[in-house]
Amino acid sequence: MNQKEILQLGKRFGRLTLVKYLYKKNGHKYFLCKCDCGNEKVIRGDSLKYGNTKSCGCIAIENTIKRSKKHGDKNTRFYRIFTGLKQRCNNKNGRDYKNYGERGIKCEWNSYEDFKQDMYSLYLEHCKECGEKQTTIDRIDNDGNYSKENCKWSTYKEQNNNRRDNIIINFNGKDLTLKQYSEEIGINYPCIFNRFKKGIL
Repeated sequence: MNQKEILQLGKRFGRLTLVKYLYKKNGHKYFLCKCDCGNEKVIRGDSLKYGNTKSCGCIAIENTIKRSKKHGDKNTRFYRIFTGLKQRCNNKNGRDYKNYGERGIKCEWNSYEDFKQDMYSLYLEHCKECGEKQTTIDRIDNDGNYSKENCKWSTYKEQNNNRRDNIIINFNGKDLTLKQYSEEIGINYPCIFNRFKKGIL
């Protein structure tokens, strides 16, 4: 069956009905089609023939809306944590990109659903113990990616102790941040920091 026989006026292609032939350009025929949603669109004949175009674009829009509504979590803190880490890794214009994506740190979760499957139950446990506002995503290895194996939930204090620019002190066989060290020996942090700067620790 040739293209002329396939592209008959009134024939349906997905949601599109072929209304009339318009013109030929660069060897391709273009047709006016009407979509079931009411929109009209000019579409190349071979795109209709091979099933590449099945609507005016409304199918793609509907699928996007379905995906955004599917999990119902858009306004939750857990969802915002996921979008935040994706921004840090992928958005070159983001303020934090230089400390994450630019350093080669990636998000290994392909979708929010994957992230939720791996991390949500642990998130709820941490929220129950420490409160939701004190539940933050924390990478175990600061040079590693965001992944199930390299992420845990931490309080802000715990996360600050895991910063890559922290000063580490070995005390009684334990590696402590300068802040942890000050708490361990009962001397306030500014005093300990001044001693460190003067080299008298």
